[in-house]
Amino acid sequence: MEEMLYMQQVLSGGGVGNGLGWVQAALVLCFFMVVLWKPERIRAASLFRLACLMLALSMLLPSVLSIGIGFWNAAFSFGSGSNWLRGMNRGPSGIMALVWMFTSAARPMMVGLSVIFGLFSLMTPSPRSSASAPTKHPLE
Repeated sequence: MEEMLYMQQVLSGGGVGNGLGWVQAALVLCFFMVVLWKPERIRAASLFRLACLMLALSMLLPSVLSIGIGFWNAAFSFGSGSNWLRGMNRGPSGIMALVWMFTSAARPMMVGLSVIFGLFSLMTPSPRSSASAPTKHPLE
């Protein structure tokens, strides 16, 4: 029982993963500031959308998986299902451990990818070398 409570606390953003919430809040604030005050700075709109999508998924993933784990435990702890499924919800073993490992690895990776995509979407394109001659001053 203690393992399940610990797993739900970690998946909901408390405990070990609590510092990531501040990073996500800062990213949301920065993305809104860019959209509201400097929309012309967004050079690659598709990358900016992808960054916003990754950030949203990193915020929703723990809650959705926590609800899924709750339904999983409720469905297989009341005697329904076969014996091998009933054994998988006892402590962090089997599928429950895989879900926990996926969540603990995917959330920081999604936030990191969101930062990278957001920065690349705001970068100016590399200057192209032009073969044209420099313009002369009008008084020359």
